[in-house]
Amino acid sequence: MALDSVGQNLLHALEWEIHDFRVADTKARWDLDPSETVAAEKWMVNRIEDLKSLYRYDIDDQEQITVFLSKHNNADEFVATYKVIEDEPCL
Repeated sequence: MALDSVGQNLLHALEWEIHDFRVADTKARWDLDPSETVAAEKWMVNRIEDLKSLYRYDIDDQEQITVFLSKHNNADEFVATYKVIEDEPCL
């Protein structure tokens, strides 16, 4: 797992938000026309998938991280991640 707590919170919030977005009257609530509604939902769906993709990378494999960072145009930046230790007792 390579998604930090900020990413986990963002993913959780976006998953709730997309549900609310899909059941809302987007014109009345946010003054979005149909094309804006499609664009906003597309962005949320893609951002959710982007965050979920972080789970598919092994942070101990430098090649996977290099490829991931290059896709996001920030390969030269420091990225704080941590590895969850399986079966570690919770305090």
